[in-house]
Amino acid sequence: MITATQMLESMTLNIAPTRAEVSDVANAIFDGTDCVMLSGETAVGRYPVETVEMMARIIHTTESRLRTQPPTLNLFGRPAVEFSIAVAESSVAMATDIGARVIACFTQSGLTARLISKQRAQIPIIAFSPDKKILPRLMIFRGVVPKCLPMLKSIDAVIGRAEKSLKDEHIVKTGDNIVIVASAPVQQRGATNMLKLHTIS
Repeated sequence: MITATQMLESMTLNIAPTRAEVSDVANAIFDGTDCVMLSGETAVGRYPVETVEMMARIIHTTESRLRTQPPTLNLFGRPAVEFSIAVAESSVAMATDIGARVIACFTQSGLTARLISKQRAQIPIIAFSPDKKILPRLMIFRGVVPKCLPMLKSIDAVIGRAEKSLKDEHIVKTGDNIVIVASAPVQQRGATNMLKLHTIS
């Protein structure tokens, strides 16, 4: 979800926002928005840098006060989605409990990454997908870093390729724990049904 349109409009002309604007931004975060957007405030405003800094400060302050257990999502009541939500919730709880470096998820449609993002984890979510078309869309979800990974024949092959990618980019190192979320068999679309604690070799 993107929240936009004149969020800090008064900062087009003034160095500080109104209390109502600060409240609106904070409420958008509490309501679960993934992305906030500025427009005229930075395009034609007098204080573009200060506006971005203020927005970031409001976001960080609000997120630091969010509850540790967000409300459970209920998307249309479909069993497959409910199962995926349970896996997403469990992945964040597990990653938090063990101090995982990242949550690595494998997604063909982007739904898995979105469901994990909605749990408001304080841990990066690396979303691997073979579909290059969905990668730009994944970038707007909170905490998600999308990466392309070709479709492979087995889940072990996918995990091995993902581990190499994460190590090559210095996101993880040997001995780090990560949480893996995927579908098994790997070609299966729809319900996410696999959650694994993995130690980087």
